[in-house]
Amino acid sequence: MIAFLLLSCSDLPCVAPKQARLNIGFYSAADSDTARIHFDKVILSNRHFHGTIFKFSALQFSDFIRVEMEPVGDSFWLIFVQNSQSDSVLIRYKKLPAFISESCGFYNRYPDLEAELHGASRFKSALVVDPVVDTALTTHVKIYF
Repeated sequence: MIAFLLLSCSDLPCVAPKQARLNIGFYSAADSDTARIHFDKVILSNRHFHGTIFKFSALQFSDFIRVEMEPVGDSFWLIFVQNSQSDSVLIRYKKLPAFISESCGFYNRYPDLEAELHGASRFKSALVVDPVVDTALTTHVKIYF
């Protein structure tokens, strides 16, 4: 006798991440290659939150950061602090719910991404290279310094 095991879609475990992340890469303006940069901290600020989201040790350098998108609102500031200097990037986006599967449900996609540089002391420019933020691990914004 052959037995069949039937599983509904809702019985399958959800393996897709639900939280979209904005991936920001840092690049040398001189040669456009990925470059490591040091910050003391990175501050996220919006209407609902203002606080440090990353702190770095004195010897820690990074060539990218990954920031969870804010499901509330349509923009936030990232403030990169090094000693007494700071660079601010205004991130704007739209929020669209997208259905993954019955077991995972909905998650938010963030199309129409914009990045605008303000008060730059070390940053030269910010370029959006992928305007849709979802669960993919691609670089969305390149910051040149």
